[in-house]
Amino acid sequence: MHYDQALRRSLDLIEANLKEDLTAERIAAHAGYSVYHFSRLFAAVTGVSVMDYVRLRRLTIARTELLCGHKIIDVAL
Repeated sequence: MHYDQALRRSLDLIEANLKEDLTAERIAAHAGYSVYHFSRLFAAVTGVSVMDYVRLRRLTIARTELLCGHKIIDVAL
């Protein structure tokens, strides 16, 4: 599998499971690489670590929900 396909699969997994418990190990395994290799690859392509990316995506979703009028407690949970 080429790196771009592995990254696309990992991004798809992240997007589909943003509200679930995601770990670097799970994402790397889904892409078919060791955590070490995948973490270096992901950071080289995106400029952030895989878990920082997950955190940023979750914050973006939370921001959108807050702007749409959802209660803070509902967004936090």
